[in-house]
Amino acid sequence: MAKINIIKSSNKFSSIIKNGYGLNSPFFIFYFKKDDIPAEFGVCVGKKLGCAVIRNRAKRRIRELIRFFNFQFEFTGSLVIIARKQTITANFDLLKKSFFEMSCKLGIIKYSQTI
Repeated sequence: MAKINIIKSSNKFSSIIKNGYGLNSPFFIFYFKKDDIPAEFGVCVGKKLGCAVIRNRAKRRIRELIRFFNFQFEFTGSLVIIARKQTITANFDLLKKSFFEMSCKLGIIKYSQTI
């Protein structure tokens, strides 16, 4: 399994959100910043979503989506994914479909394989 690079610095998160390209869906907000660095991912869940248990569940679901599509990603740069309220209660297949569609719109995933 290929290693997934994780963004941990809050300065890097704010830089990507401020200077990156944003895309919205009912489940996620994607911020993408193209660079010459290998692909890296960050996951944000705000305190408005709920208690720590709920926020951690949302993060786990998003990380699992990243793992699921890991071999299809084709980009260099940084991607920050912010969870929305519906991420917690939505069916996982619906989340996969939305994640795939948004990734295709950004051009960071191969369209060769459908879900």
